[in-house]
Amino acid sequence: MRRLALVTTAILLLAPSPTEACNIPVFRYALERWLPDNCEVLVFHEGSLSLGQKEILAPFEQAAVNEQSRGLANLKVKHLLLNELDDESGSLWEQLQKQGAKAPYMVVRTVVKRKHINNWHGPLEASAQVRLLSSPVRQELLRRTLSGHSVVWLVAGADADQRAAMVRKLQKKLGQVERDMPLPDGIGLPGSELYSSVPLFMRFSVLELDTRDPNELYLSDLFHGFEPKAMDSGQPVVVPVFGRGRALEVIPGEQINEELIDDLSQFLCGACSCQVKEQNPGFDLLMAGNWHEELFGDLSPEELPAQIISVSAPVKEQATKPESVPIPDGRADETEVTTESAVEPEQHQSAGRGEGLWIWCTAIAGAAVMLLLFRRPA
Repeated sequence: MRRLALVTTAILLLAPSPTEACNIPVFRYALERWLPDNCEVLVFHEGSLSLGQKEILAPFEQAAVNEQSRGLANLKVKHLLLNELDDESGSLWEQLQKQGAKAPYMVVRTVVKRKHINNWHGPLEASAQVRLLSSPVRQELLRRTLSGHSVVWLVAGADADQRAAMVRKLQKKLGQVERDMPLPDGIGLPGSELYSSVPLFMRFSVLELDTRDPNELYLSDLFHGFEPKAMDSGQPVVVPVFGRGRALEVIPGEQINEELIDDLSQFLCGACSCQVKEQNPGFDLLMAGNWHEELFGDLSPEELPAQIISVSAPVKEQATKPESVPIPDGRADETEVTTESAVEPEQHQSAGRGEGLWIWCTAIAGAAVMLLLFRRPA
């Protein structure tokens, strides 16, 4: 509840100011201009890998981002030899060994606001069965986004009846939001140009994710790390996804109501007030897909405007060293159930911008919303 209140406050603080120049909706700005944050794939091993182990790792190496390639997935592979570990990786390996880890061993993690969020870990051989790079749900997210869906609302849970009830609840409210919420004025004016042929309109859809589906263990474990109590109790969680696979938040189903759906939709569909990605709430899912080619065709980064080049070109390593958090125990495998389809975010992402009286008014409004959220019955 506290994290959701912080995210809601951040959204209020990032609401567009009266003098804002960019009129592109947040969801479209993120799609064209925000490169997904890279996940790290750490491979702990002793000496050289066997031919079979190299074949398991090959899809990750081929899809990885580096200074020469944008990659087909937002990930980087790091080989960590056990006799050459630094303090940070050595501490991580000690934690893993206490849980029974034996080399070669893989850890997939995301850096969110200088903290490592461990998404999945297991023996290297097991990574081939988990579908870390892609899965049916993530491919459907990619398809819907590139076909013009503004936001895809993921409903993840193990109980089919509770998922179905949440889907109906979201669809009813989102249908109203689609009809009533206009696009910002001024799209296409200088500073608010669109560069992709993806259609732009208000379109929301809901996508179910059965957390017992073995094809979706990566997303299931990732969301469980954010809301373990909710998911262990059987209730679904809701994850609004926009841009290039950016999740706004992982929200327990019991906290979803019409007012919250309105607030999140207004932020995602309103004019982009803060163009700096790191100052916006959310975190990026590991997804495989050639975003650049799908959005901009055969155009090279050099042929695109400067604001697109800065996020489309290959990227270098961050200069700052992120902080690690303890790695959680893994969960046992679950029985297979098919994923069905229908029709953000980390608490670390909170920031605002603005000037003068507008900042104070917005801050006061944010505090009022927090009080309402805390007083609102569960």
